[in-house]
This record gives sequence, structure tokens and C-alpha cells, in this order.
Amino acid sequence: LFDITFYGNSLFQPTVLHSVFHSKDSKGGGSHVTGGLEDNLCLQMLCIAAIGLPGYYVSVWLMDSLGRWIIQMQGFLFTALAFAALGLFDAELKHVPVLMLVVYGLTFFFSNFGPNSTTFILPAETFPAHVRTTLNGFSAAMGKLGATVGAALFVPLTAATSVQTVLLACAGVSWLGALVPWAWSAQNVPPARCVSGRGGGGVLRVAEPPS
Repeated sequence: LFDITFYGNSLFQPTVLHSVFHSKDSKGGGSHVTGGLEDNLCLQMLCIAAIGLPGYYVSVWLMDSLGRWIIQMQGFLFTALAFAALGLFDAELKHVPVLMLVVYGLTFFFSNFGPNSTTFILPAETFPAHVRTTLNGFSAAMGKLGATVGAALFVPLTAATSVQTVLLACAGVSWLGALVPWAWSAQNVPPARCVSGRGGGGVLRVAEPPS
């Protein structure tokens, strides 16, 4: 679910930013590397990166104090709110394009301060040791499937509807993503078992961690 929105928006940032700033296409005499913020696509994407990158460091800082599940859930929730604001208040935000750029950047900030960090940690801590490698691979494969869906559908949906409709769809997917850690919270997840050594006949003994 996360990769549907993250990769779709990452790959097609120019499409979204063009809708935000209504910048001229380079074929029409405009430039993507010169001019002010409203015309310079490279500067716009640099601002997005500058807003989104600190999310990783905030995740690392708060990972143990807040917990993986809280960070994942709030990341999805605030990403959904940012996408919903972009889709619902498009007309109002277009009068303040810098604010619209900041709100769009927040979708990447809360992605990084959220599922883009926790999805690398939770599989290793949640899956039992004897199936951890297999289920890690399965999780990664499902993520790539989501990335393929997002990348494949973003442009056709934008052409058939509008960027704002696609952003609202991203909000819906993010809300759905928030339901997963809420429904399957840390209290409902059995503790991951660890391999303690080999028993008789060379069989691995799988021991429960101490309570």
C-alpha cells in the first residue's frame, strides 16, 4: 500500500509540480533549470527533497521512544491528510503555490517519518526466525508489486481524471495503510521467536524470548 503512493509520486513529481505551478513546458520556451521557484522544476524538486529527507532522521531519533507501530500508523495518517488537503483545497492552495509545495513535501516527510522507515525494521522483528528470510522476501515482493501498480496507474489515471483526483486516491490508499498497524497492533503480534542453537540430530531449537 505504501509503495503505491510513494513510487507513483516519486516517479511523477514533475507531473504533480507542473499542475501546482502551471509552469510552461520546456518545448514552449520555458526552462526546468532556470528562473524562480514557480518556473524552476529542479529547484522545486530540491525543496521537496529538503522537506522529505529529515523524516528519516526523525524516525531514527524517535524509533525506540514512540515505537515502530506508532510511527508507521502516524506516518500513514499524516500522509493521507496532506494528500487530502492537496486534492480538496486545490483551488485555494493554487493562490499560494509555495504553501502547496510545502504540503506536497510533507507527504514525503511523513512517508520517511513513517512506513518508509518502519517497513525495513518490522519484518526482522516480527516474523519468527525459522520463516523470517522467506517472509522478508515475500514482503519485499509485495512492496515491489505496489510500486509497479503505482507507477503504472499514475499517468493513465491523471490523464483520465486529474492530478487532484489521483492525490485524493493516494489519500485513500494511505488511510487504508493506517488501518493495518491500527488493527494489527503490537499487542496482537506474537513475539518473534529466536534460534537458540541446535538440538539433537542437528535440528534447530526455536526458543521463545523471555517474558
